[in-house]
Amino acid sequence: MINGKGYSSFDRSELYSYWNGFFIYENSSLITITEKEFNEEIAVEKRKAKPFIDSQQIINIILMRLSRRQNFHELFHELFHDQLPEANEGSILGMQLYTLILKDDKDWCYFVPKHPGHLFAHATYFIPLRRDLKDT
Repeated sequence: MINGKGYSSFDRSELYSYWNGFFIYENSSLITITEKEFNEEIAVEKRKAKPFIDSQQIINIILMRLSRRQNFHELFHELFHDQLPEANEGSILGMQLYTLILKDDKDWCYFVPKHPGHLFAHATYFIPLRRDLKDT
């Protein structure tokens, strides 16, 4: 859940065209690889006293891990070569992270980055402490 809204409120018909890259990715076998990695990282953060996710950091960690174990980068570029050659791994994975956090049972707060082009690859999420909510 993000800012009080869950995945059921995620209306694909209202999304910008750049989401098309994620929809291509979503229908590939690669999504299960990165979903597992993201879920592990989200679980680690949720166990912390102050859960906080910096999209850029978590995406870089996952991409480094996958580059050592698999040919993820090559498969990613093959997937988009004909359909969307300008697809960016960070942006696509940022969108995946956004959807996974939307599906999460905790209510995460989401800060929109200053630059629209970095919307998901540079987003930050956190779970506020109860007293944080009272201060606002």
